[in-house]
Amino acid sequence: MTGMVAGALYGGIVGFLKAKFGIHEVLTSIMLNWIALYLSNFVVQSDAFHQPNTTATYPVNPSSYTMLLPEWKTSDEGIAFSEAIRLALRGDAQNRH
Repeated sequence: MTGMVAGALYGGIVGFLKAKFGIHEVLTSIMLNWIALYLSNFVVQSDAFHQPNTTATYPVNPSSYTMLLPEWKTSDEGIAFSEAIRLALRGDAQNRH
């Protein structure tokens, strides 16, 4: 929930700059994405999140894992879905020639 609010506020900066100063929203959002990338890299590399003498961060708790449809690839439905996508792409490629 906090991430959604932070993302909305960060995206709101683009809207504010467009409304207040008329700055193009595409340019502003691209530049803010780069700022967010470098800020994220800075935070991850800080001592609070970075294991000493390694390039890894501290492991997260298993309770934080998101397991939506963990075995969808091996289930009958997952195999049928994958096969349907493959056939659709194959059919589309054949129709283009």
